Amino acid sequence: IKNSYNKGRTETTAIDRWFESKLNDSIKKTTESLESMLFKSALQHSLMDMTRHLKMYLKRTNNKPNKKLINQFSESRIQMLTPVTPHFCEEVWELVGGKGFVSLQPWPDYEEEKIDPEAEAAEQLVHDTLSDFDTVLKLAKIEKPKEVVVVVAPSWKYELFRILKEEIRKTRDQRALINTCLAERDIKPHGQEVAKIVQAVLKDSGKLPQVLIEKEKETEAYKTVKEIIEKDYKAAVKIEDAEKSNEKKSSQASPSKPAIVVA
Repeated sequence: IKNSYNKGRTETTAIDRWFESKLNDSIKKTTESLESMLFKSALQHSLMDMTRHLKMYLKRTNNKPNKKLINQFSESRIQMLTPVTPHFCEEVWELVGGKGFVSLQPWPDYEEEKIDPEAEAAEQLVHDTLSDFDTVLKLAKIEKPKEVVVVVAPSWKYELFRILKEEIRKTRDQRALINTCLAERDIKPHGQEVAKIVQAVLKDSGKLPQVLIEKEKETEAYKTVKEIIEKDYKAAVKIEDAEKSNEKKSSQASPSKPAIVVA
């Protein structure tokens, strides 16, 4: 807290929205756990989870957090840990210039509308894509790639996944699902591929992302992947739309699962 409190920038970035979502979600889960007398769970959310989120946030921002957000995070965590480590928290509360005793402060509020599943899914997408990239490198036996192409799925697949997420709650009849999807004009020309996707989703529900991110926001997330790969590997990185890409693997791109080509 001493190293980060009241330090940082004033502008807001995409990773700030993720961190703010995680902060409000942690406060909510800690509050609910304490109200249910689930003290171990409350400590998990207020200490372990929040520490993990903080480490990720500082890493992704190169130790340049949003000042207002890092202050809110620090103060909320001190307040939530006060029932567990009261003397320590009083010392840290004084360190950050808190007024009075922290044990007499109101419990931190969370804002439900700031819990953003899409922002969290986008950050998870960055993590998963980098993990897939490492796997591709190992399979291709390439240590120092010169060029990396990240291919974003075509627009019709986003519409297909959106329909599937809605319809699969109503029925698991394969033919009915295929017919419903093919009723859409943009999806109809891809009949054979649609049938394969529907069959795969029925066998493994994990093929459907829990949170379906809009194509534009997903593409924006890949810009973060691009920056990280360029920094760590000094490789040229291109982000392409499957509908305009000449890469053979472009047909494999799906929402939240881009095709990755390395050379």
